[in-house]
This record gives sequence, C-alpha cells and structure tokens, in this order.
Amino acid sequence: EGKLMVLLVVPASIESFVDMDELKHQETDSTITIELPGIRLSPVLTMIDSAKVYDFKRWGLTLVARPYTEAIQDIKDGVAQAKTNVAEKAVINGIIERSENDLKDWIESTLRGWTKKEIIFAQIQKLENEK
Repeated sequence: EGKLMVLLVVPASIESFVDMDELKHQETDSTITIELPGIRLSPVLTMIDSAKVYDFKRWGLTLVARPYTEAIQDIKDGVAQAKTNVAEKAVINGIIERSENDLKDWIESTLRGWTKKEIIFAQIQKLENEK
C-alpha cells in the first residue's frame, strides 16, 4: 500500500461522420431538395501511448492511500468517464452543427459544378440517440 500521488492525462479525440447511403433527395425542374443523414459520432479514441503522468508531490497535493488493485480500477473508471466527458463536450462545443454545415457546403459545392438548380436542404434526419 502507498499513496497514489499522480495525475494521469490521456489525450483523446472524437470524429463526426455520416452514412451517405442514407442521403435522400427529390428533384423538380428548378430545385433539388436534399434530406441529409444524421450526423454520427465515433467512439472516443484515447491515446494511452501519449499519456503523461504528473507527480502531485511537487504541488503538495496527495490522494488517499489505496490498494494497487483499487488504483488500477480507479484509472479504468476515470478513462471511461473521460470518454463520456469528451463526447459530451464535443456536442456542447458544436461538433454536430459544424459537421452539418461542412456537409451542406461540400454537397452544395459539388452540385454547383453539375447543375444550376436551386439546392434546398430539408430538416436533417435526427438519430435516435440525438433526439
């Protein structure tokens, strides 16, 4: 037994994507109406190889003494909670909206090379877990 006196900082990332097979469209003589698929988020990727460990002794901070096995479980629980926090922060910081806008811009710029019709974007499909 001993005191666990370190801070583990693990870089993490998350990406957004869409399934373009779910894209729907309707075309008239003057318009193309597009219903975009819902934006999805990848699982959070943690980069354990790039983790940094900071020693709390220098700052005068100490944590409660824990058996080694409990400390390992605490680290696993902390990483799991961090993954949840990263996903929540990504949504709060606008990853869905930015991804929707980027997708609209990409589709519009692609279609502009092929058609002069007005491009209309219908309500984006919402995924079950985002409603």
